[in-house]
Amino acid sequence: MFITILYFTIGFFLLAVLVHFKTTVYKLKLYLQSFAYLFFSKDYKWKNTDIGDPETDLNKLIEEGNKVEKKTIIFIRHGESLWNETFNRSKNPIYFFPRLGKAVLYDIYLFVIGRRDSWFYDSPLNSVGLHQANELRAEIEKSEGKSYYYNILNGLTEEDGGGSSVIISSNLRRCLSTASVALYDRVNRTDEKIIVQPFLQEISRNADTLSITPPKKSPIVSNFEQHHKILDSNKKPINIQKICNKNMDVSQNTGNKEISGTGLQRLQRFNEFISTRDEDVIIVSGHSLWFRSYFRVFIPHDIKHKGQTAKIHNGGAVAFELQYAGEGDNKVFKIDVDSITPVFKGFK
Repeated sequence: MFITILYFTIGFFLLAVLVHFKTTVYKLKLYLQSFAYLFFSKDYKWKNTDIGDPETDLNKLIEEGNKVEKKTIIFIRHGESLWNETFNRSKNPIYFFPRLGKAVLYDIYLFVIGRRDSWFYDSPLNSVGLHQANELRAEIEKSEGKSYYYNILNGLTEEDGGGSSVIISSNLRRCLSTASVALYDRVNRTDEKIIVQPFLQEISRNADTLSITPPKKSPIVSNFEQHHKILDSNKKPINIQKICNKNMDVSQNTGNKEISGTGLQRLQRFNEFISTRDEDVIIVSGHSLWFRSYFRVFIPHDIKHKGQTAKIHNGGAVAFELQYAGEGDNKVFKIDVDSITPVFKGFK
């Protein structure tokens, strides 16, 4: 039986190589890259002591006469992914191995049909994740006028109770799809761009944290997402691929995180980015470990907060005020811990 399955798998793989040579070779390179990240990545190799305490350093700059500037940040965590479905549910072998087998067979199928897609690599949303993103979209739509944060998420101007804002997203597909669905009504109305940023890539060694989309190319919606339709409030299908093609600014997406880089460096690049923006609010579609790391680094180190240990719910949103001062490499960023506000679902 095992030999039969092995021959069957090899046969399908050879068929994929012959029929879809270019795509197959590209995906093989990605999987080899994922093994390199697994064994050699330094993504988590930093300590909070690598930078100073935000409270102490910011107060010092204030005493020296530096002006404190502020931004409002809204973190939106992506919906549940196929990777989460496979590895984060019950570890009972009765349930785990069938899930894993299904995932492996599906990935072989994607090889055979020649799609730039994968269950594992840059894992996309599953059906639960699509529902979670759409649940947030519906909440944003019905909550317009209820709070400043919902007004911002709806894209309202300052005159209407909102303010200027920009949407940015990790270059991983589950975040791009979450932003496309959760902010679908806003983006359709404003026709604005979602800025794709590699510094928002998840902090981990796993293959699901690596981008399958080539640099500066529009993302292709996963085969799974294309076959699981979701509807807006008018019962019309939400076209994620249309948003990806028309409303994604991929000019700053330089591709995958560096194997020699650390998550801390990407957190700092995010700060550099937002300090150059004119908008009052930055809306971020991102990842649980990235968000948790951000809270750990930029909340004053003598303060304990749930965000430092708990994840934001899938499809959840949390807002806070970021304060910063200084110039160049001496710029200091601090989260005002009293401003941290669960907007939708909040922390687990």
